[in-house]
Order: sequence, then structure tokens, then C-alpha cells
Amino acid sequence: MGGSKENMASKSSSSVESPAELPADVGGLNIGYAAELLERHRTEPSTDRAPGSGEHTSVSVNGKAPASGSRQPVSIGAVDGLVGGTSIDAVTFDRIRTFAEAVRDFGYRAADLDPLGFRQRSEPLLSPGAHGVTDQALTIPARALPALVSQSQPLPSDATAADVIEQLRSIYCGTTGYEFAHVRSGEERHWLHRQVESSPGIFLTDEQKVYLLQLLTRAESFEKFLHRAYPGQRWYSLEGLESLIVLLDQIVLYSSHTDIDNVVLGMAHRGRLNVLAHIFDKPYEDIISGFAEGHFTQLATLEAAGWLTDVKYHQGARLDRDVDGDGTADVRLLMLPNPSHLEMVDPVVVGAVRAMQDAAGSVSESMGVVVHGDAAFAGQGVVAETLNLAQLPGYQTGGSIHIIANNQLGFTTEPQDSYSTEHASDIARGFDVPVVHVNADDIDACVAAAKLAIAYRQRFHKDFLIDLVGYRRFGHNENDEPGFTQPVMYKTISSHAPVRKKWSETAVRDGAIVQEDADAMPVAHTAALQAIKKKVDSELADKPDAPPDLALSRRRFHGLEHPDSAVPADQLKKINKHINAPPQGFTPHPTASRLLKRRLGALSDSGANGGTIDWGHAEALALGSILNDGHDVRLTGQDVRRGTFSHRHAALYDFETGEPWVALDGFSRSNFWINNSPLSEVATIGFEQGYSVMSSGSLVIWEAQFGDFVNNAQGVVDELVVSARDKWDQASGLVLLLPHGYEGQGPNHSHAHIERFLALAAKNNIRIAYPTTAAQYFHLLRSQAAMLQDEPLPLVVLTGKSLLRHPIAAAKCSQLTAGGFRPVIRYQKPGTKLEDVKKVVFCTGKVFVDLVTHEDFEAAHGVSVIRFEELYPYPRQHADRELKKLPNATEFTWLQEEPQNRGAWSFMRPRLIRSLPDNAKLRYVGRPATPSPAEGSNWLHKMQQEHLVKVTLGTEEAVSEFV
Repeated sequence: MGGSKENMASKSSSSVESPAELPADVGGLNIGYAAELLERHRTEPSTDRAPGSGEHTSVSVNGKAPASGSRQPVSIGAVDGLVGGTSIDAVTFDRIRTFAEAVRDFGYRAADLDPLGFRQRSEPLLSPGAHGVTDQALTIPARALPALVSQSQPLPSDATAADVIEQLRSIYCGTTGYEFAHVRSGEERHWLHRQVESSPGIFLTDEQKVYLLQLLTRAESFEKFLHRAYPGQRWYSLEGLESLIVLLDQIVLYSSHTDIDNVVLGMAHRGRLNVLAHIFDKPYEDIISGFAEGHFTQLATLEAAGWLTDVKYHQGARLDRDVDGDGTADVRLLMLPNPSHLEMVDPVVVGAVRAMQDAAGSVSESMGVVVHGDAAFAGQGVVAETLNLAQLPGYQTGGSIHIIANNQLGFTTEPQDSYSTEHASDIARGFDVPVVHVNADDIDACVAAAKLAIAYRQRFHKDFLIDLVGYRRFGHNENDEPGFTQPVMYKTISSHAPVRKKWSETAVRDGAIVQEDADAMPVAHTAALQAIKKKVDSELADKPDAPPDLALSRRRFHGLEHPDSAVPADQLKKINKHINAPPQGFTPHPTASRLLKRRLGALSDSGANGGTIDWGHAEALALGSILNDGHDVRLTGQDVRRGTFSHRHAALYDFETGEPWVALDGFSRSNFWINNSPLSEVATIGFEQGYSVMSSGSLVIWEAQFGDFVNNAQGVVDELVVSARDKWDQASGLVLLLPHGYEGQGPNHSHAHIERFLALAAKNNIRIAYPTTAAQYFHLLRSQAAMLQDEPLPLVVLTGKSLLRHPIAAAKCSQLTAGGFRPVIRYQKPGTKLEDVKKVVFCTGKVFVDLVTHEDFEAAHGVSVIRFEELYPYPRQHADRELKKLPNATEFTWLQEEPQNRGAWSFMRPRLIRSLPDNAKLRYVGRPATPSPAEGSNWLHKMQQEHLVKVTLGTEEAVSEFV
């Protein structure tokens, strides 16, 4: 670090010792914070921030030479000592240095960021008096302050300290605000400041200026055309932030000159049609066709999809982008479809990127770009959850570029009612993300921000945020009147020149284009759009108006056919040895050592018939066999490495050194990734959904600590997991493992909300299973892997807790080496004749074990239990087959431990009734409907559970009408 010991001592002695040195307008709650900042500036070595020589990223715009290449940074040479012939005391020098650092760190607070001029801010720390700098001190020659001088341009020989400060102000207080002071790494802060000061502006050629004018013309004319052509329809216009198109365009262009091959984009609905048209080159014909309500250009496809799909501003797109015009793709673009739930797409983007990176074996080649709304970025918790994933081992993607499309307004809510922070972006500060605020009316600043973002991401492999501050020219949608709630703002907007007009004036002034040609651009583009609309209208005139049945016809689906998923015994034994034999020199925990020995013995020759395989062991064997078959496996979630109930132990830790050993590593044909997730549901499930969609051959599994926790991610389940196939034709084989079962642990550790998943089940969109044995779980996982290539479906597994080590749930080796998953299983006491069965009990899951292990069941006669291991798709054929084997049954009961308004009862009742004999009644036995999933008393739970079983078996009278 720079500076002599004497200088460092001087800096310490000259530090601010009390808040009295702060300006009068810094006070109250801010005074301690401001004093702390000043103290840090005075004690930090100056060279940590001082710009100097070093690497500069060189990338080009539109395939041309670097935009900043026409002007090379010029540095001021070092002078002898501190003073260079001028007498300066150390205290004065230190105060000027602190003042300069304050401009670098806090200049963004006084930057000209609001195109409308409403939110112009001042910053007391940017005044000389805040640092004890006098007018006389500002006359000191600049040559005596070499470490403080920006390298953006040379200063005249007679420049003073005031000129140095003014030069820094021009960089840090202009139409771009650089917020880097919170970045923890001194290396990163130094690099960022050096980049900004070495090339504070973008110097575009005339050709580049005209290119950007054409881009803005297309963006603006497109929106204006839609307003005239389709009044009354909505598409969430981009007007007021057309510069977002420039920003995205430049990010793509700069990316193409690095090793980035894939850019995955996620964004909300505002501006999506504009982005589809001008970043993804979606033909105007396709977009305009989407406005022709009641007409469909691809009728057969829509009918096949059930005429659901999604609205035009939720759709995604793909494009192989040829940037340099040589006829080959330079970068592949993918926009993910997503609902209006604004930020929900954020984790899906990074999950998709991670899948692409894992497939390629490279972090750099794929990158995520996420466009946020300002109100949503500050307001929705999934943003923080997604930012938190960025540096976690199982979720890193080498950095995403985040853009806030900042309208300075929510639907009708202004910033002071939307977020408690100064900027919408402030939450990113806590995650060490550099922030650049850009006035959306400054196209040069947009280009510079794109360049800096790509350079930082590629160098440090971390997230970067651009806060693009603009406005919304019209209401929240095209039918909204914003003047009701923001009359003053919208009076200003109505007279504010659009960014295209401003850039046109700049291009004409700079001689890049003549006025006549600039004026002709929107006229020509509008005429082209009108011609396209006329053509589309003519073509649609002969199309049918709607599917004949309005897509309301009921489709009947039956349970899936389950293939043989057995594993040959010799192969299973090899896998078992591989996953239960630690490497030489590894010392397991004593308990884990016993676990490994027991698992090894369960499949040995002597134990093939007598050994038992518990739940965790069966899972390990299933995953090992899936890996051995060539499928990658990704298992993440809350404490999955050990397992919430200490049942998995997929990662063991050396008892002496703490070094991990992951038993399922080392299969030559595939990869196994297992990572504990943060305590998050929304972002982590969204991430795995994106990963699963983008990596169709991988078995992707997320496990909740308790099944109840998935309730926090209900929106993700609704919008992205169960309906994505119908809306966007996204195929996912994501597996959700949700521990479920009433064990007396209270309302938040019992229930995985089966009824909600069943309510969302339709058209074979999902699988829902509640296996009761280790063998069933083994075959369920293997059948899911077998479906990945041909017909992947999300799978919800209600996993046990007490079943994990229960003897009745244990498997024998022979059950894994033959057969497959059984969706329906019939059980009765040994020796019971089928024709003697009078009572049939239907159930699913753990309550089956409570029933058949009860002492009253042993004494009961003529009882058969039919348990549903698969709930959806409803396995009617399997159920009917088992019922036909019981011709004399007259009493039918559905037993569940969940309350009547929860569990599977509401879903199963109408389906079971259709399978029962004529006039047969189906009785419900279970807890009464309650607003809470379970009781909070373990004693009461046991009493209730006992009562349910006795009522089912007829050995006790029901205490209420529900049981």
C-alpha cells in the first residue's frame, strides 16, 4: 500500500475526532454514520482507490473497434516527494485526499439521474467544508497531487486542486452514478475506479451513432404503432425506457467479443414485446398476429395444447445472433417465459445458466441477464434470495448482470411508499454487488454501463447491477390513467422529449447524420409496420375463429404405466460396494462407520435374503444405479448432505480432519452434485426448475427440511412447476422431496400440503406419490429417471419420517432386483381369503403403517387395505383391478390422518366412488376440517391417531360425525 510511515502517522493524527467537523446539515441519525465514513477515508491508504496503470478490457461495439479506442488514457507523471516544489502540510494533503475519495464514493448521491428532474439530490459530504478543505487549499497545484488525479484526460499545467475535484465531479456526479464504496474487495474497488476514470465516456463513431439511432427509432415507432393500431389492448409499453433496448443490445454485443456463448434473459412483462422484436428479432408478423384476438395462425398447435398457452407478453424466445455479420452465430440468446409474478423468473434464469455451465464444464461461456422492475426489485423477497445464491457453491454461475428498468413508479405507488432505502437498488449492496445508476436519457452512459458490466463480470465472475433510471410515459397498462394518482409527474412527462429525439439531435449535431435522414427514419419504419399489419389482417381473415369445442372438452387420463425398474443383483452389489467403502485413510464417525458396515452387509452374499435396506440406503442405491446408467444427478435442499433426520449421509466427514467424502462421486459416465441450500424455498425451487428445464437428461431433486416449508414457494409451484408445460411447453422432471406424516410434531412439521398439489393436478402435468417402503421409493426414483428423455414430468414425493427406519418399510435385496414401482398395493393379514373380505380400507402413506401395526388389526377379520402409492395420475385401472379381487366387500372406508379439508380425501372421493359397486357408500375417517394442519400437543396427537385406527377397524365408536 502506498505512502510512508510518516504519512500514515500524519493521516491518523489528522482524522476527524468528533462530529463537530461535519457540516451543519449532517446531523440526527446520520451523524455517526457520516463520521464513520470520514474516519475510514482518512485511515485507508490512498493507493487502495487511486487510479493507476493496469489492464483495461477492450471490447467493441457492433463488431467495430472499441468505442473508447479513439482516446487513450493519459496519466500525469509522478513528482518528487509529496509536494513537487510546492509546500503542502500533511494535514492539508490528507483533507484534500479525503475530499477526492468522497467524490469517488458518494458522487452518485448528487448525480443527475432523473430524466424528469424531480429527484435531484445533493450530498453534504461532497462539499469542501465537510472535510475541512479551505478555499486556499483548493489553489494548490494539481501536480502536487498525482495520486488523486483522474486519468481520463490530461489537466493543464496550471491546474489546481479545485480542477482535480471538478474533474472527478464530472465523472462521478454526471448522468452516471457509480456506487462502489460498499464493495468489500479493495482490488475490485480499485479496478472499478480505474476503469471509470480511464475511460469515463464512450466515444462512438458516426456509424455507431446512426446504428443506435436506428435501434431507438424501431423501439419508439413500434410502441407508437401499437397504440394507434390496437387501442384498448394491453402490452405494457416500454416508452420512457426505450434506452433499455440499447443497453441490452450493447450487453449482447460486448458479450460476443468475450468467451460468452450463451446469454439467458429473464424479465417481467413491461417492454417484453419490444425486446422480443428488437433484441430477439422476432418477426413483426408474429407479434402483430398475437393482437388479433379470436384468430389463430397455428390452430392445430393451440388445440393440442388445450388452447391455454399464455399471453403474448409472457412468452419466451431463442435466437442465434450474428453480431459481426459473417454469417455465423456469435452468441445464442434465450429469453425464458415467465408469468406476471415479476421477479419469480430471477432464480429460474440462474438455474438455467448453471445447467448450461455444468453441461459445458465452463463458467464463462453462459451468462444470465435479469431485467427487474424498480418496485419489484425492492419489494419482492425472491430478489434477495436470488442474490444470496450468487456465491454459494451449488448455485454459482460466474455472475449475472442485473438491470433495474426503473420507472420511478410502481403501479401507482411512488418510491417513498415502495422502499425504505434511498435507491430501489440498495438491497444489492448487502450482497457485495457493484451498482451503476444511469440516466436513461443518456445513450452514451448506457453504452458505457454495458461495457463496464461485461468487463467486471468476466474478470471477477460476480453479479453486477445497472439501475437504468427513466420513467413510464403512459399508465401501468395501456388502459390505465396515471394522471389520477401522479398528475404533476405526468404533466412533466407529457412535455418531456423522448430519448429518441434527444439522441437524434446529438447525432445531427455531431455530423453523424443529416436532419432529413433522421426525420425520415420513423416515417419509413411506421409505414413498414402498417404494411405488415395489412398483410397479417388479410391472412387471418380466412382462419377459423376458435377451436370447435373451445378447448373445454374433458380429457380423460389414467395412471401412468410403470416400467420395470429393477437392477441386476451383481450390478447392485457393485454399486453398493462403491458407495459404502470409504477411501484408504478416511476415518468415518464411529456411528457412520457402523452404518457403512451394515449397508455393506445388507447386500452381501450371506445377507442377500436376510439383510434389510432402509430408506436412505435404498435412495443411495437408486441414485447410484441412475448415475451408473449415465444420468447426471443434482440433489439440493435444506440439509440434504446429511438429511434432516440423519438418514442419508450422502457426504461423510473424516472424524479426524473434517474432510468430506461424497460416496456417490466417481461414476465415470455421469456427475453427482449434492449441496445444502440456503434456508429458502422460492429461489431454490425456482433455480432447480430452471436447471431441470435446461438439463433434460439430469435427475434434479430438491428436498425440503419439512414438507410444510414448500408452502412458502406456492407461487413458484403454481406458476413454474405445474403449469409451465401447458403455458410454455417447458418440460421439467424436477423432483420435490417433501417429508410428510403426522408424528405429533405440531402444525409446521407435519404436512406437505398434499391437497394443494392434487388441486393443481390436471392433464398429466405432474406425478404425486406417497411411497411407504424403501423398495417403492427405489423404483419410484428409477422410473422418474427413465422418463427424463421421453416424457419428463415433475414429481412430488411425500417422503416419510418415522418410515425412514421402520421395519415394515425396509426392503430386501430381492425387491430391488425385480419388478418396479407399484402405484396401488393391496394388503391383508396372511391367510385371509379374498372372498372373505367384507371391509376395504383405502388410504395413502404413513397411516397405513399405523393401521396394520395396531394390535386391533391383528384381531380384525375380513379386512383388506388398499393403499395408493401414487395419487396422480390417478391409477384407476390398478385400483379397479384390486377391487375386482374382493367381490364380497360391502363396507368401504377412506382413512387419513390429515384434517378433512386437507390430505387426499377431496381428490380421491369422487374417483373412488366411480370404482365402487352400485349403491355402495364411502365413509370418511379422519380428523375434522381445521384451519391449522395439525394439533400442537404430542399427547393429543397420539390419542387422536389411536381413535382414528380404532374407528376404522370398528373397535371404538366415533366421537364426532367426521370419524
